[in-house]
Formats: sequence, structure tokens, C-alpha cells
Amino acid sequence: MKLFVIVLCLFIERFFVHASSNNRFRWFSHYGNALEKRLSLWSFLSLPSVMLSAIVLPLTVLFSVVFYFLSDSLFGLVGVALNVVIFYYCIGPENPFYPVRVNTEEAASGEEAGAYLTNVNRQLFAVLFWYILLGPITLAFYRLVSLSQNFRLAGRAAVWLTNLLEWMPARMTILLYLLVGDFQAGVRHYSKLLFTAPAENQLLLGECAAQALGCAASEPVFMPSAENLVEHALILLLVLLALFTLIAWV
Repeated sequence: MKLFVIVLCLFIERFFVHASSNNRFRWFSHYGNALEKRLSLWSFLSLPSVMLSAIVLPLTVLFSVVFYFLSDSLFGLVGVALNVVIFYYCIGPENPFYPVRVNTEEAASGEEAGAYLTNVNRQLFAVLFWYILLGPITLAFYRLVSLSQNFRLAGRAAVWLTNLLEWMPARMTILLYLLVGDFQAGVRHYSKLLFTAPAENQLLLGECAAQALGCAASEPVFMPSAENLVEHALILLLVLLALFTLIAWV
């Protein structure tokens, strides 16, 4: 079922939804800011970890309750629908296949291309990782935490927890980039930075992603090349998931 959900949602995101998908989490910003404003009146609730829990846990519990009681309805069809809704909604917040750029020219610097490849880890590959590993509720929790990084009070705790949750997905993402890109150029940096702390995720992603693309930060690169690298890495991951699914059936 997970493979079906993933392929369906990615097909919709890639071919039917473009810039409009960037607005799907606008409600969460209003919700979090309003909740912070109310809860900050009590000093003991102003701690970053407490505030983050107050923002994220009620929604996670709500999703869990709805999923628990409705997932088996209509011979499991409601459960499939809920998986589709949660997975699709957690992609992003920007569309990973259509990067938003200030400069609309096709050519970009290696630094900009590396930043795009870095962001795709949070937009797409971390979503796939947590959904495949632990299912839709953990995925929803991850996405809510990552979105909380911009909040005034909960932001510091959200940044720490997001880095922790992205430690393993970041390394999976870079490995996929290297396997479909310039493996020889980036494998040395990958092995050197493999066991760095979660706070160094962006360093690992930025350096190794640009090298997998075969460019330096100062060199121009065509953005379609970076987008193709993402799509090829995604196809490789889906092929591996399909093979593991077949093995599990056998």
C-alpha cells in the first residue's frame, strides 16, 4: 500500500500541481502564532520545548485518533485515503520538482543548485524516509516539527528536533545523489562527514550535493541538471522500494 500511496502522490505533485502547492501550510503559521501568543501569558509555557509540544502534540494526537478509528472503515479504503491525504499534505512546503527562484534564468551558480538539492531533502526525501519507516503519523509529526522552526518561542526546540529527525534522511539523500550523479567526486566528502552531528546536516547536504552534480560553488550550472538529479534519485529509491516490496511478498 505504501508504494501505491507514494507513487500516486508524487505523480500528482510532479504533473498536476505546481506553485499552488506552496500555500498548503499557510494555516499552520496562523495556528502556531496564535497559540504562542496565548500560551506566552504563562511563563512556564514559554520554554521552547514546552511551547513546541503544545503546538505539535495536540495535532499529532488528533491525527492518531482519526486514523485509529477510521482506517479500517469501508474495507480499509478510508485508511488508504487517509494515507494519501497525509503523505501528500506533508510534501513540501515548496514543490520539490519546481524550485522557486529569484533569478529566472536557466543557469545558476553551483551554490544555488546545491541549496536546491539540500532543500529537497526536507521537502521530499525525509518525507519518504519517515513514511516508509514508521508510517503516516510519524510523518505528520515530523512535518509539524519542521514547520515550527520559524516560530518565535518554539523555534529553537524545533530546529534541534528537526536536525535530529533529518540526520538519517540526509545521509540517505546524499547517497542517492551520489549513486545517480558524480559518485567519485563526492564520496570522499560523504565518508568524512557521515558521522557528523545533526546540526551539521546542512553542511553535509550542501557540500556533497553540489559535488554529486559535478560542480563547484563558483561554477555556473543549469538548474534542469539539478532537477534531473532529484528525479533520478527519486526513481532509484522507488525501484529499491519496489524490489523490497516484492521480496517481502515472496
